[in-house]
Amino acid sequence: MKKANIIRFLALTVATGAVLTGCEKDFLDVNPTSVVSDAAILTDSTLFEAYVINRYMGVKLTNKEGDSNQPGFGRGFEYGMWSSLTDESIYNNDDDTWLIQQGALAPENTGIAGTFWARSYRSIREINYALANIQQVGMSADRTNRLIAELKFQRAFRYLDLVRNYGKVVLMGDRVFELGENYADPALFDRRPIEEVISYAAAQFDEAAAGLPASNSSQYGEGRATKGAALALKGRLLLYGASPLYTGGSSDAQKWAAAAAANKAVMDLGTYALFQGGYDKLFTNEQSNSEYIFARFYNLTGRHLALEIANGPNGYGGWGGNVPLQNLVDDYEMADGTSFSWNNPTQAAAPYENRDPRFYQTVLFNGAEYKDRSVETFRPGEETVQTDLTHGTQVRVVTI
Repeated sequence: MKKANIIRFLALTVATGAVLTGCEKDFLDVNPTSVVSDAAILTDSTLFEAYVINRYMGVKLTNKEGDSNQPGFGRGFEYGMWSSLTDESIYNNDDDTWLIQQGALAPENTGIAGTFWARSYRSIREINYALANIQQVGMSADRTNRLIAELKFQRAFRYLDLVRNYGKVVLMGDRVFELGENYADPALFDRRPIEEVISYAAAQFDEAAAGLPASNSSQYGEGRATKGAALALKGRLLLYGASPLYTGGSSDAQKWAAAAAANKAVMDLGTYALFQGGYDKLFTNEQSNSEYIFARFYNLTGRHLALEIANGPNGYGGWGGNVPLQNLVDDYEMADGTSFSWNNPTQAAAPYENRDPRFYQTVLFNGAEYKDRSVETFRPGEETVQTDLTHGTQVRVVTI
């Protein structure tokens, strides 16, 4: 009986297929309404500019990244942070970060560490497509040149991210790969020397800076590239390039001089200055200030994506996400600029006193004042005092 039913089912599907293929017009052959066609983008200047704007925010760089309708590259700041792949912090919800910490990293499974590679190259391909076709759109020369400058800025930014995370990377130039092409092309696997990649991206930032406005206006929109942003990122790129980490351990005075000159060019614009309202106010100031060069602001309509909720202590309604490790805590200097040491009896007896002021605005610890009460990093119950055998200090121990 079951066999007969299967035969009838197969016969029905074959007959249905014959009916579908025999129609003069396949009713399944419809244009999708959820995407914009290439033809529409290249014949509508408004759509094309929207495509350029979306290159700032269309490619998320981590597995989870808060949605935002604001331009400005996403950094994946709410969930698994890049620091949680190092000895600075650990992320309590994995999201492909534990793989690295457990020593299970492999070529076929790079966890969150591989996300930057694929998504950055996807973005570079989309940028190259726009650059290859922008002259077809029929915009004014000024508007065309401004968007070309933005696209080159975006492309250089992606390469900066790639070289920052991976060192040697593949240079795609202006090539736009299409489906069906030979993906065994050796050029796709040719990781160029770091110096060559940095030189290419720095030249792209220079070309972008030449065509970008000096500052954002309400018409131009917050979060889109400016001359200062291009020059500042070039300066950061060249600092990476001068670092012994990227030079094989050597120190090249010419590279340091080039990095210094690039960063001085930003200072000479006279547009930016250090924020004078205090380190603790820098991250809560709702208005733009002189220290912002290129910023992406929170989407205030998505409160569940707020940094504080994702990483704040559980006892305050937070999720306790990226948690600082002792290595990071110990890296903060004392208030007088000297290094903290557990071997110093005075410092070990009161490890959270007299530290760099930035420490108190960055790390929550037992007894820290936060939201009108003291943080308690222990479970309520009976308390006793015992000796920490590792550091020889007295610690609070709680028995439930």
